[in-house]
Amino acid sequence: MSNTPESTDLIRYRHRAGKIFLTAFLISLIMGCSIISPKPSNYVSIDEIVLMSKAGKPVSFILDTIKVSGTVYHLSASQIADLKQQGVSDTVLNYLQQTHLESVRRNQQLLDQKYWTQYEDGYLYGGYPFGWDNGWYPDEPYNSYPPYDDTENSDD
Repeated sequence: MSNTPESTDLIRYRHRAGKIFLTAFLISLIMGCSIISPKPSNYVSIDEIVLMSKAGKPVSFILDTIKVSGTVYHLSASQIADLKQQGVSDTVLNYLQQTHLESVRRNQQLLDQKYWTQYEDGYLYGGYPFGWDNGWYPDEPYNSYPPYDDTENSDD
């Protein structure tokens, strides 16, 4: 190929097209990675737990829903008392507390409030949905309890 103005323009065009192709490829690669990355499971809010309790869902259903979500709860004594008044059973309340105690037992850093997320509902949440490492979440914290009773009513 001779070094004519037409051939120089063709070389510039190919060079520019190559840059555009490379840029488009990198953008699609980055976007593809963000689409492929798994989303964290949704956390189960305290409001949802109250609603399930008021709807008469079995204790086993509520506990399994919480467990599958990987959510950990950091509740104050007054929050626990309030939840009891709203109809959340003792077994569910004990489990909520146990998620916190087991997580702190596994990782003492969790005593620091910076690892917890507070939402407008005023409750502190942690666990898988909040980016915690697998080793921080209790595998089966309620297995140490006696078997839960699905007939448990919320008046106890």
